Amino acid sequence: MVLKTIMVQLDVDAIAAPRISMAWDLAQRYEADLIGFSAAQPHFITPSGSDDQAATKALWCQVDEIEACCLLPKAGSPSNGNRP
Repeated sequence: MVLKTIMVQLDVDAIAAPRISMAWDLAQRYEADLIGFSAAQPHFITPSGSDDQAATKALWCQVDEIEACCLLPKAGSPSNGNRP
């Protein structure tokens, strides 16, 4: 049985592009599937007061910052998607 899957860990505290590039080159060379993974958790904010919407926006901002560390920019893609 031959397995053709390459898994690359994407560190949120470092630039991921070199790892992704190397893994992509290997995957193409060996006709393998490529899986990228990362684990990070935003610091949850407990709203104090009546401005729950501001706390939600702050949380999504943290999530976007974590994701930005792991993703290569795509031409023409929205930076915030459909989040609040």
